[in-house]
Amino acid sequence: MPGDGHWESNDDIIMEILNVLRLRETVLTALARIGGPKQKSKNKWANKKAKQKGPDADDSGKEAERKRAIEHLPVLADQAMARGMADIYEETHEQFVRQMRIAGHIPDYWIVGTPIQSSTAIAVGASPPSGTRADVDAELLGDLDELDSSHQ
Repeated sequence: MPGDGHWESNDDIIMEILNVLRLRETVLTALARIGGPKQKSKNKWANKKAKQKGPDADDSGKEAERKRAIEHLPVLADQAMARGMADIYEETHEQFVRQMRIAGHIPDYWIVGTPIQSSTAIAVGASPPSGTRADVDAELLGDLDELDSSHQ
């Protein structure tokens, strides 16, 4: 089952990696981004003072998510390497999306930047959820068809 360390296929691993990567990012650049900026030694005192005041609830949630991602992404990449995907660290978000679209795991109506469901949860060819760009396009095309038929 994806998400708990037991991935059924390489595609499941890539789908999980895609949920962490941003546009034009590789696994390596994502790890650098998630790892955060290096703390400068002159800011140690300010950081210590801020920690004494106590973390905000919002900051601790973001920090927990960051820690989960920094631990999970290398596990995903290592699993991919073990399964023969030697270029997992060099491929970009867009290359992974293209692979998954070709394999039929990402539908055409998927909007870039939104979370991707696991490959087993998406039925290719299924109708898109309401409110997506595909719904708007379908409505516009329907309106155009009505206009064409009323003019004939």
